[in-house]
Amino acid sequence: MQIIVLYIKDTEGIYRRVDMFDDETISLTSKIQDIRDIAKVFTDFSQTFTIPASKENNKIFQHWYNSNIDNGFDARSRKDAIMELDLSPFRRGKISLNNAKMKNNQVFSYELVFYGNTVNLKDLLKENELSTLNQLDDYTHLYSSSVVKTGLQSGLFSGKIVYPLITHTKRLFYDSNPATPNYNGNLYYTASDNSIGLAFDDLKPAIKCLTIIEAIEDKYEIIFTRDFFASNAFSNLYLWLSRNSGAIGGDENQETLLSRICTPWGFSSGDLGFNVYNDTWTVSTQNSAKSYNATLTITTTGANQLIPYSIKAIDYVTGDILAQSSLDVGANRTMTFDIISSYELINYQIKWIVESSQTLAFNPSITLIEYQLNSSGTVTGSNQAIWNINATGDSITTQSEIIITENVPEIKIIDFLTGLFKMFNLTAYYIDDLADADFGKIYIDTLDNFYADRVNNPSEGNYDITKHVDTSTSQINRAFEYNEIDFNYEEPSTLFSINHEEQFNDIFGNEEVKPDFVDRGSKYEVNVPFEHMKFERIFDSNRTSSSPYASATTLYLTDILWGYSADGDFAPDADLTPPTGNYSPVLTKPLVFYAIPQTGLSATSGIKWISDGSGYTELTQYYRPSNTNEDGTSSTAPAYTINFDDEVDEWSLTNYSGATNSLYKKFYANYINGIFNEKKRIYKLRAYLPTDILANYRLNDELTIQDKVFRINSITTNFKTEISQLELLNKL
Repeated sequence: MQIIVLYIKDTEGIYRRVDMFDDETISLTSKIQDIRDIAKVFTDFSQTFTIPASKENNKIFQHWYNSNIDNGFDARSRKDAIMELDLSPFRRGKISLNNAKMKNNQVFSYELVFYGNTVNLKDLLKENELSTLNQLDDYTHLYSSSVVKTGLQSGLFSGKIVYPLITHTKRLFYDSNPATPNYNGNLYYTASDNSIGLAFDDLKPAIKCLTIIEAIEDKYEIIFTRDFFASNAFSNLYLWLSRNSGAIGGDENQETLLSRICTPWGFSSGDLGFNVYNDTWTVSTQNSAKSYNATLTITTTGANQLIPYSIKAIDYVTGDILAQSSLDVGANRTMTFDIISSYELINYQIKWIVESSQTLAFNPSITLIEYQLNSSGTVTGSNQAIWNINATGDSITTQSEIIITENVPEIKIIDFLTGLFKMFNLTAYYIDDLADADFGKIYIDTLDNFYADRVNNPSEGNYDITKHVDTSTSQINRAFEYNEIDFNYEEPSTLFSINHEEQFNDIFGNEEVKPDFVDRGSKYEVNVPFEHMKFERIFDSNRTSSSPYASATTLYLTDILWGYSADGDFAPDADLTPPTGNYSPVLTKPLVFYAIPQTGLSATSGIKWISDGSGYTELTQYYRPSNTNEDGTSSTAPAYTINFDDEVDEWSLTNYSGATNSLYKKFYANYINGIFNEKKRIYKLRAYLPTDILANYRLNDELTIQDKVFRINSITTNFKTEISQLELLNKL
């Protein structure tokens, strides 16, 4: 029998050895990606097993069976654990306590489950949305002509924020010989019609996906390896910051709001030791004998008293709005809410936001009151602390400000990560080898790279297990129970993508894989929680020699590519000044795309910018949205595209056909073609694997049995019987 030793980390950070039953059966299953469920990432997990309610174990679990114990072992969360196998390091992960069994009114045993650390990601991130990543607000910036212009041309914060040429309402086009009516979306640079062209409030920002990854790491104190996240497939991938349809920062009536986070707070008076840093007011509560409330007071004077404004308090930890007021006027307005105190430690990180439709000058202050309660809940005393802006109550002013967490689309952090995993067929595991330079990090890379990296394993990539296999019984199964695999983005909602579907009876960017000669099984779907947008490269409507793009090499094709977050019916209005010709804005699902700096537009053929206070200017560079990470040539496709299938490249207008480096071709084809191969099988075998293999194998190792080489689909080991149930895929 192979001996499992289990250690559980206590509240003091000490790993304590758990007493085990001598005859207890422990089975551990390991798999990284099951051939029968290719869209999921797996990790180690064990079946339930029991341990005795010994003196030591009762101490570790703090007599959990007794519900009258205050501040005892919390079975609602998993605890850090380490497993050893025959005194050799084996696995790091989490232990979950399921129940305690009683005999004769005495505790007898505890039931546990062991999970690998990668599973902990879902537990760690919970249901939290991207809007709870308060680190993203480090990139809050003014929403003004000059700032947006910089973001469009060269990016902000070293390119972590860009303004791509995606409009929410205005229909863009290019007509170097303007007809009547000349709609306001004409980008042709002319000295007349200074209200026609691109304005700063036609655009919304985008944030680099790597910046979101960094914010996740910062908030949850985890580290992902950069194997994939530093690759060219990911380096210039962005998420569009669009939380509502139409103009950015609008309310339900599409009225643009001016927003300010109240910052930086300064302590004024009082006796409470709560932490205030810049824009975040941090409170931690753990005391049933106290209660708290917080009041924000906004003071206005003069004409500012007549300007309606609203107030919000948002908890960065959960993303919840703790309190808010409606738009109203007044010289002094307050907003008060209670802060929950409980037996468990609750952390609040609160940001205070004032919004108005006009520029508003105001003075904010916060009063925090701590109430002492007796056993009946009656207040017996209180303490108070006051914070003012800049420590002196100086006035601040609302401005058009992009608060990033107020503008990220509504998506859970775990769903954002899962979406990336499904797009690029990524795999993950926790690095628990102390000798590894990346120990303690979560390895993230493509499945193909994961398998290729086996040469760096302790085995150098292969174990010959021929002599350990039980040849008395085995089973050979079909490798795959499906006859089709569909790779799907969210249903398209924007004009160009919908037109594509209507024209070609095909959803732009999706892929259907239907192997020939497979007529058994059902359809398997890989569904990504992002929307996919088709972009348009604009032609000059003036198809004459007077066009700036009249040369034989361009054939009136401009250097302008754009995205349009609108649909519905074309709604021209020639009675407005300038006349409009737009479609209705739509709210897309979270949208990811590559952002490419497009430079070198020649004079008189650039983009007319109409938001500068002094009039109009011509832009000769901009960030264009793209479904490819770079430009291709007439014969060479870009290195990566986020289309799952082969599509005509919107920039080069080239059909690369089978040469397109689609998501399917780059990240799925090797694996999928293999599992659909007529010779592919799943071999179910039994083996008596020795400790040196069990303690050191990696799921990307290959196993040799006689003259055949296999990949691991899963390994389930019973440490009592020393039998490992193997599911192996023959390598073709």
